[in-house]
Amino acid sequence: MSNFNEDSAILILSDMEGVSGLIDKRLVFSGTPFWREYGRHLLTDDINTVAEACFKQGFKTIYLSEAHYTGKNTVPESLLPFIRVLPSCSAQTNLKGVKIWDEIYKDKNIVAAIMVGIHSMENTNGYLAHSWDGNIFKNIKINGEIHGEIGTIAALLGYYDIPLISIVGDSEAAKEAGECIKGIKAISIKELGKDGWIKALPPDKAHEIIYKEILSCLEDFSMIKPFKLNGNVTMSFELKDKTKLKSFENYNGVSIINDVISINAIDYKEAYNIFWNCYLKIWLE
Repeated sequence: MSNFNEDSAILILSDMEGVSGLIDKRLVFSGTPFWREYGRHLLTDDINTVAEACFKQGFKTIYLSEAHYTGKNTVPESLLPFIRVLPSCSAQTNLKGVKIWDEIYKDKNIVAAIMVGIHSMENTNGYLAHSWDGNIFKNIKINGEIHGEIGTIAALLGYYDIPLISIVGDSEAAKEAGECIKGIKAISIKELGKDGWIKALPPDKAHEIIYKEILSCLEDFSMIKPFKLNGNVTMSFELKDKTKLKSFENYNGVSIINDVISINAIDYKEAYNIFWNCYLKIWLE
């Protein structure tokens, strides 16, 4: 924990598909019995493991922002007491507005972020792979480079000079993170085989590895730099349902060329906000 003071904080950003021991998609469907009785507990255990390692390394302030569906996928009473829970989806999306990004990333002394339960992007061989919404997005690009949730969130962190130092997920998510961020500690706890079977570590074994790797990462992560996009940013995406394109023909801040919706903005924060406005427009129609 060198170069940081006792007030330095770590931010945990959680999803569900990449959780250890989760090999049945029924466990990620919010509100269902399988999610309630099994999925939430698996996610909570992974988050607690990461938080425990952070605490062991001297980080006494640990924030959590959930983002699977609309959040609230943990078992609140089972979270470690020193985890400070932020409003659901607030650090990853604009569902709680944009001002809260400044409140989180500027005012809480967050020095690094860790993703838990993350999955890989659309069109990869990852478990339940998709890019934000598997029913909507064919692909998402930033300045011409294809990204999923790892890259799009890492870029928001980078806007605030915060590095994404580690991810916990499946092998494809780990690969994706490594290609996006040099030196990131990418922890793989399961793998989707070519035959459709999932090779997964038992949760207790996965937790041993997660704890050890997070401890190691936090010893010194000075070489892991924020994923920063300087200057103007172009963010674009293709939709699986092209009939939705008509909704954006006169939409402020976007253009449509060859069925690709493009956002040209002065910086990533503005581009990402417009992207989320577009996503919500489709979602709510």
